[in-house]
Amino acid sequence: MNEELIEKIDKSCKVLHLDFSAVELASLAEEGHYSDETIDAVAAIFAHIGEKKKEATVRTLLRLSRLPLSNPKTFESFDFNLLHGKNVKQIKSLATLSAIYAHKNVALIGPAGTGKTHLAQAFGYACCHKGLKAYFIKMTELRDRFTLARQTGRVSKVLNTLVRPSCLIIDEVGHCTFDKENTRIF
Repeated sequence: MNEELIEKIDKSCKVLHLDFSAVELASLAEEGHYSDETIDAVAAIFAHIGEKKKEATVRTLLRLSRLPLSNPKTFESFDFNLLHGKNVKQIKSLATLSAIYAHKNVALIGPAGTGKTHLAQAFGYACCHKGLKAYFIKMTELRDRFTLARQTGRVSKVLNTLVRPSCLIIDEVGHCTFDKENTRIF
């Protein structure tokens, strides 16, 4: 087996969480006198199943993220030419997801109609496509959840749900007011 095929099989085994490696396949192939075509077929099957698993994971992450699934907002569909100012380079770099990997917060601030929600959703979609959990919520929904959680004694449960994703997107922050207790929870 060539080195490229070994790497391909090992990668597929990791994606599929199999307790199996290319080295084991090589030993099995030698014992069973498998042809190169048979080994290539096994590698192709592993790769195919691995891709299907990745796609299913992304679909699940997107469904759980609460991001709009019809007409998704992506970085590719955003017109960066509309942006002006000194932070355009930083905004363009959002697609790298470096803020997630650096454990940094991102705040998109500006007047209505400038694409803040589009960019926030694009960031969430990109996270899901990289296998990271994202969660989208509007500030009014968050306020209502906090209020209900306080009334039912489930504040810690709500907070645990919100801190679980790698990417928490809170949209329309300036569109509602919080009472003192919800502000404290926030």
